[in-house]
Amino acid sequence: MSVKQWAEEDRPSTKLLNLGANTLTNAELISILVGSGTTQHNAVEIAQAILARYDHDLSKLGKADLRELTEIDGVGTYTICKIMAAIELGKRRQLATMGLRPDISSADCIFKYMRPIMQDLTIEEAHVMLLSQNYKLIKEMRVSQGGLTEVSVDVRMIIKEAILNNATVLAFVHLLRIRNKWTYTDSLVIPKRNPVFLL
Repeated sequence: MSVKQWAEEDRPSTKLLNLGANTLTNAELISILVGSGTTQHNAVEIAQAILARYDHDLSKLGKADLRELTEIDGVGTYTICKIMAAIELGKRRQLATMGLRPDISSADCIFKYMRPIMQDLTIEEAHVMLLSQNYKLIKEMRVSQGGLTEVSVDVRMIIKEAILNNATVLAFVHLLRIRNKWTYTDSLVIPKRNPVFLL
């Protein structure tokens, strides 16, 4: 049965308007992105199929391969674009809460800032955060992209960027796989006479 044939108060869009987005299930929220559905499946059923494909885990859906999504009945290119756009907006919202020049004075601050950027990666990457003397972010950049098990970094490129941006502190962030689980390593490098590494 099409969602349009449901009682008005049961439709996801109506529930969102009347009760708020937080009252909807994940399937109902995704169904709004799906739209009208197909002749075989309504939008909620397609949304449930999408979630089932990724074990009802939104984190896994965030890492979804576009080709995998097209294999789900009722999911076309336009729907995929809307889902990916919604996921990207969620990441950007996380970054926006950090402020224009966030304080990056600890490993915890680094993790909170970099998590939305790196959490959905499927290969190893290395990033550098260029900081001012009082640990305010000047620039974050990816310095290398590797494979499933390794990544190489050109230190000369990092030093060049630090000089060009007048950075006095560097934070190096590496996403790596340990025992089939992804984890982060990070360090603050303070370029004084005797550099100090904070792990």
